[in-house]
Amino acid sequence: MAASGEKPLDFDPTLPGTAPRAGTLHPITQLMYELNNAFLSLGFEVYEGPEISSEAYAFDSLNFPADHPARDSMDTYWLEGAQDKRGAERLCLRPHLTGASVRYMQEHKPPFRFVYPGRVYRSESTDASHERAFFQYEALIVDQAVPFSSGRVLIDAILERTFGRKVKTRMRAGFFPFVEPGFEIDMQCLVCEGKGCSICKQVGWLEMMPGGPPHPNVFRAGGIDPEKWQGFYINIGLDRIVMMRHAIDDIRLFHSCDLRFLKQFPGVV
Repeated sequence: MAASGEKPLDFDPTLPGTAPRAGTLHPITQLMYELNNAFLSLGFEVYEGPEISSEAYAFDSLNFPADHPARDSMDTYWLEGAQDKRGAERLCLRPHLTGASVRYMQEHKPPFRFVYPGRVYRSESTDASHERAFFQYEALIVDQAVPFSSGRVLIDAILERTFGRKVKTRMRAGFFPFVEPGFEIDMQCLVCEGKGCSICKQVGWLEMMPGGPPHPNVFRAGGIDPEKWQGFYINIGLDRIVMMRHAIDDIRLFHSCDLRFLKQFPGVV
């Protein structure tokens, strides 16, 4: 009891205390940091670029034709007032990270190697494997001699580091305006182990990234002589790799703000 004339306590000091709730990194952020460390150990620089891009960097510098469907507002989030503008004055939320590679080329002299993680935005319908805002992780090597095999070794090494074991991958010919030749790089679905599920659309494989040597026009846009320098791009869908890592079957859970989902990961309370 409080002494005469003293204000009574509004809590009971004899009760045990309440442990503070400690937050942790989101699983996508955690993997991003792990990949940064892996690439830094391989001599890469970690680069950051703006989330507001322009038609000049997102499409023109990457060899996209003027009538390419990706330029349409059904695919890209153009900022208000962009309808009557073109090039550097037509601003958008970056639809991919690759445009920033041209910024990097313009600011640095080869040889170089860098990675570029970040969020990108696409105007599309959402489902279990597609989101309007998601994370990518891009890597680019530029040197006087970059054999194609080095790109494949890079892909396999990063996936093995991410999952702690060898991962089956395959490369299929594919067209992307910014690489020549272009490749679709797939990994075996680790949720179903290649048997088929909703994530891989029952085919057992999941498209993870485009890749290939930068197109000569992209080198020229970056101020680099394509006759002297070679390179290799990869662009990883970071959300999808995290889905494989933790056997998550719906990409929308990452941005749902549902604490019940986050509590499944170690350290989250």
